[in-house]
Amino acid sequence: MRKVFLSVICLLLYACASPNEELTSTHQWNAEGVPVDPTAQARRDLFVGRWYDRQNARDGSQTMSLMDVNVDGTYFESWRTLEKDGSLTFSEEKGRWGVSGNIFFTIVTARTENGRLMVDVDQRNAYFYDAYIVEKADKDSNTIRHVVAGDEFVSRRVDADFSFPAFALSK
Repeated sequence: MRKVFLSVICLLLYACASPNEELTSTHQWNAEGVPVDPTAQARRDLFVGRWYDRQNARDGSQTMSLMDVNVDGTYFESWRTLEKDGSLTFSEEKGRWGVSGNIFFTIVTARTENGRLMVDVDQRNAYFYDAYIVEKADKDSNTIRHVVAGDEFVSRRVDADFSFPAFALSK
């Protein structure tokens, strides 16, 4: 009897651990408000590569960013900012990224400013988590809008050897 009981327990545990490609039906997903999306991987893959963005800020400064988005879910981003007073600042960060539905998100894991040593950030701090609504994404460009701040970022894909251009100085 003990062997039968043990066999039944093992069989149940095996059944629970067996891989199942369709754990949830389309009907269940739709009932929860999450549509089944067969293009999720293709949409994610659109973001892999090197992206360049240039912004004129409300305060009169100019910022350029260069973001390397890697297939393994990591990213590295650099910024160059020409401040309103003419000084230049530099910053870099690295972290994790992803796409879910029409949301692009980043999680900063480390950052540095003005050539200092890159240091890990406090992952308990909500400041280091960002979500963006994907307004447009294709193989050449993407437009994302920060969910909280509403700031829009328009990036274009650039070659792997692309580096920052010079700032356009206004007179």
